[in-house]
Amino acid sequence: MMDIRESLFCECCGEVAVTEHISDMPFEYGDGQDRAVLTVRVPVMSCSACGMEYTDERAERIRHDAVCEHLGLLTSEEVRAIRSVVDQTLKEFSEITSIGTASLTRWENGQVLQSAAYDKYLRLLRFKPNLDWLKQNQSERAAARVGTEDVEVKFRAIKVDTLLQARACAFSL
Repeated sequence: MMDIRESLFCECCGEVAVTEHISDMPFEYGDGQDRAVLTVRVPVMSCSACGMEYTDERAERIRHDAVCEHLGLLTSEEVRAIRSVVDQTLKEFSEITSIGTASLTRWENGQVLQSAAYDKYLRLLRFKPNLDWLKQNQSERAAARVGTEDVEVKFRAIKVDTLLQARACAFSL
């Protein structure tokens, strides 16, 4: 254990008696046969006045990244980097890839893990030709939709048996 900062304010007792140090911290991930114990080095705050020890959002990010590595998924920073490298806003990237902005935001902030399928898709998007192909494909679809507003659509009316409809509405389990 190594001290990093001293004289921090304790969130529990209010004293200025907290030191921060780096510590190896094991944690469990998964259930049953998929259960794994992962160990990470995280900053830990310790109060000498009340004995409270706690971690902050930095430790959460480190644990999240360890789970990503364990599962073979891109970390939140790697997901964010893909969008940054292609110089796209969240909205632009979402429109091109058809990935929702909420999902992208959660993955980039480390709030949730992307599925293995989305992880593979994101890895393909690292390559500019793949993203260029999606952009071109999107443009072609938009061009094909132009003028379809004027197409007349005809519907065939069907006769509804009112007795059958009444029986269906009255039916319950």
